[in-house]
Amino acid sequence: MGNYLVGTATVCGVDCWVIDTKGKAYRDITFWIDPPNGCCLKWVDNKTGENHVATLYDLHFTEWLPSLKP
Repeated sequence: MGNYLVGTATVCGVDCWVIDTKGKAYRDITFWIDPPNGCCLKWVDNKTGENHVATLYDLHFTEWLPSLKP
């Protein structure tokens, strides 16, 4: 048993590697990994169907200046 690269997919606009544990350590989990930094953007427990996806934040914001404080 081990980890297997089973393909690629896009999560939150990022091209990810799809890694499957194939039952390693009694878990059956699929991970979507961002290759340049190794961050896991999504994972699914294939036994329970539990699904976790990274939150996509809008980074276009207005700086909170002292003049804006109430």
